[in-house]
Amino acid sequence: MTTQARKPTLSRSPSLARSPSIRRLPSSKHLNENAARPSSSHFSVYDLRTVNTDILTAFDAAEHGDSRAIMRFSKAKTFDVDAKDRYGRTALIWACDCAQLQCVQVLIRLSANINIADAHTGRGAIHWAARAANLAIVKLLVQYGCKFKAPDNYGLTPLYLAKTKGGVDGESVFKYLLGEGAPYNEIRAVDINKVEHEIAMRMAAIASGEADAALAHGEADDADADA
Repeated sequence: MTTQARKPTLSRSPSLARSPSIRRLPSSKHLNENAARPSSSHFSVYDLRTVNTDILTAFDAAEHGDSRAIMRFSKAKTFDVDAKDRYGRTALIWACDCAQLQCVQVLIRLSANINIADAHTGRGAIHWAARAANLAIVKLLVQYGCKFKAPDNYGLTPLYLAKTKGGVDGESVFKYLLGEGAPYNEIRAVDINKVEHEIAMRMAAIASGEADAALAHGEADDADADA
């Protein structure tokens, strides 16, 4: 039997509902060459380590859980809640990956598209929330009608990512999604650690390129100053 999506009530102010959609925000990440690395658990995941925690954009705010900063950024005329940074991620994806529930709630109030996938893995907010094993965020996204049965670019669904994550939290998310009707086939010819390592290396390459560009820019400025 198909269960219809249940839309919970979140307070939405008129000003937020009319947030303009415009140009893309710049990237918020300032990462070192070791920014992407596997975790120590059996489930090797793409994890980012920032050089600093300055809140420069909505992406930074979502990653670090600063919902008030997101609200401040949203008041700018150039704000686009669904903009993607250099890593092909929206603020909502960052919030879900980093288990920032309050930021997820704020971004939904700002009419963030909950089904947008990132540019490199094909994973949407629900995939990253399931991978983070955050049941509260997963429930919120499902209740708002996210496509929780959709696979990523590697054929992995949110249900499978939660199951592979393991632990009490991973099992809780797995059981919830299963109860909501997510199909599950335990036999897969996919090496999850290999997949996550590939994602980590791709993100590290992007981070390294950004660091190299910043260094080159700094050297150019020094050369101009010496001229």
